[in-house]
Amino acid sequence: MLPVQIAITSLTDQVGLTELSQVAAVLQRQVTRDFTPLWGIEAAIDAFPFDQIPPGAWPVIVQDVIEAPGAAGIHRTEADDTPYALLQYGETWSLAASHECLEMLADPSGCRKIAGDSPVAAHGRVEFLLEVCAPCSDAANAYAINGVLVSDFCTPHYYGASPGAGGRCSFTGALRQPLALRPEGALSWFAGDGLLYQARADRAGVISVHGGFSVANRDGQLLREFVNGLTPDQPYSLSNAEWPPALLQAEAALCSARGRHAARFRDDIAWRFGFATAGLPKRWVTEGAPMAHAG
Repeated sequence: MLPVQIAITSLTDQVGLTELSQVAAVLQRQVTRDFTPLWGIEAAIDAFPFDQIPPGAWPVIVQDVIEAPGAAGIHRTEADDTPYALLQYGETWSLAASHECLEMLADPSGCRKIAGDSPVAAHGRVEFLLEVCAPCSDAANAYAINGVLVSDFCTPHYYGASPGAGGRCSFTGALRQPLALRPEGALSWFAGDGLLYQARADRAGVISVHGGFSVANRDGQLLREFVNGLTPDQPYSLSNAEWPPALLQAEAALCSARGRHAARFRDDIAWRFGFATAGLPKRWVTEGAPMAHAG
């Protein structure tokens, strides 16, 4: 199967091509190293100016403000059904970009379902909407690649579809059993009555079930667009999250190591050849480099 081409792009002046390229490279690494071995879906991810998105690419678009409820997330063009994703700019917009990229790869149609036993016993066998990041999307479950924050995601084992991933239900191991929810997570399904239900965990991890919602009259919305509208604050939260303290500490140590590594090469070049690149700030070596823009 040919890899899907993803274009990371921007409609805001707050994100330039350099930052887009940094995030695109990290998302490429996340998909190739972490996501593809578990889900079997490949992608080629690059950064482009908005007016240079190549034909056939699925854009992930960063914008300043997204005001319409449910507008952030995955959509399909009216003309030809090409998938694309919108996300709001914020200090941790890379987390939102990772979330939308992985969910679009897993379900570009916005309506893929997986059968399983409902968390609500009375519902029996149901169809879960495949949202690979929703049950563990909060920043507390995120991880960092090269100083860029990315989203945790479910494995097929989460839905009971495969015993792979060593029994892990999410990549980081934050989800420890099938159909569990982390704080701020959500899980949506269709029951036998044809209505949509959604389990949501609040900040304390307390789970409540909402629904049933009729999706018959949704004014042309994709099913995914309708579901996104049930939790309209989530996209803003992803783009404006706080880094988990453990990740901050780990990144500070990594930045310090990078500074020492770069200084070693700079000093060796100066010793051998009599010149070197510009010196590094001393605090990079002694304290750790300032945290890269979270995106």
